[in-house]
Amino acid sequence: MSRATGAAVALALMFILQTPVVIAQTTQEGTGEVVDVMMFDAACLNESRCDLTRPDHLVEYFAADWCEPCYEVSPLVNSVSSTEVLVIQHPSSPADEAYVSLSNQRFEQDYRLVFYPSIVVDGAALLTGSRQALDLNTALNNSTTEWGGMESIRVENGTLSIEGGGLEGHRLTMWVTQPTLNTAGNLTHTHLASRALTLNTSQGTLNLTNLSLPSNGTVVLVLESEGPKRLTVASLAPTGSMDLIGAEEPEDIGARDDAPWLLPALVGTALVIALAPAMLMHRRLMNPEPLGESE
Repeated sequence: MSRATGAAVALALMFILQTPVVIAQTTQEGTGEVVDVMMFDAACLNESRCDLTRPDHLVEYFAADWCEPCYEVSPLVNSVSSTEVLVIQHPSSPADEAYVSLSNQRFEQDYRLVFYPSIVVDGAALLTGSRQALDLNTALNNSTTEWGGMESIRVENGTLSIEGGGLEGHRLTMWVTQPTLNTAGNLTHTHLASRALTLNTSQGTLNLTNLSLPSNGTVVLVLESEGPKRLTVASLAPTGSMDLIGAEEPEDIGARDDAPWLLPALVGTALVIALAPAMLMHRRLMNPEPLGESE
């Protein structure tokens, strides 16, 4: 093998060995998780104290006014609501009548979703499409939670206070849900997020009476670590009818895990491209073109 061929092969091997390292670096992104969830009825703000309760499960439902399959899934999601299961329906599409920007952030950045309808159970399990939504009760039964972290939060005399801190490094979001009439579908969303506010955990207190919260609303506090969540598909059923929104983002919510052939295919393609010049040069050296006859 000539020096030129050896150099080309060496460069190709260096490129191949470096490629997995680069891919690993791009997938080692800090992931967040839902740490604690607490709730109380907004009507209690007229009293001296609000009793905060911790549900067993959190169901976050992402739908859109223009999504036809969503109108089939909404009654199913509403049916699981109870004292043990807290439901938040996020108006995350900018085309929605009651659009909330933080719901859109949750859809696109926190969970990196691309399909409507989508259901996220306990910030970890994902159901996509109308067919997988039928497995919501199964996903709830298979999910176990160990909420904790907001024991220092009190709501007294219309003021939310954080006693003793301990929430540093976490994001605390207050969601307000309430029954909301949707004129596009001529139905009422019973747990639609109407307001959202990211709280400053170092501030210590927040006067909730200044926010004019609806008396029929529910205040939900979600404590979570920063970073996009890694979701696990909670159903083996086909997705069924669903609507697509957004650009090519689904890889970040687990498509790479669902396609184990992707990394070998990328490496194999890089190998062929990198070795092509060396293989061509080697072929020319092994089969030299005949010289012209001398006169």
